Amino acid sequence: MNRITLKAKNGISNGEEEISEVLPDLGEPKGLSRFIIKQSGEYHLIRTKNIIWIEADGNYSRIITADKKFMIRHTLSSFDEQLNGNRFYRISRSQIVNLDYVVKIKDHIYGNYMVELQNGVLLKMSKNYRQLMKALKSF
Repeated sequence: MNRITLKAKNGISNGEEEISEVLPDLGEPKGLSRFIIKQSGEYHLIRTKNIIWIEADGNYSRIITADKKFMIRHTLSSFDEQLNGNRFYRISRSQIVNLDYVVKIKDHIYGNYMVELQNGVLLKMSKNYRQLMKALKSF
């Protein structure tokens, strides 16, 4: 992409400038891909694709993977800002779910939904966080 733009700026090619304007920016995907958690004197490399869901517990967050659970001093809001918005969705004030692990979403009482994960866990999605449903419908 940069080579096309450079050629167009140098006047080497005529039609390539239009191509660079039409193509989307294919830069790095936004959001964390991995991070390190220290627990009991050990450092664990956590890949975000292995996170099933994250839940808040005050100023702490509990990260649930298929193998382990980790408790760290990091707010859910800061995770919400740092994780890839195409993969992770906030489903309530206290939970963020990895869309890759969602099996189905069921209607629940009072306009809420239940999100079923691959491991059989059901999480309640608040009606205030329905953007997941909108995203899935437009998929």
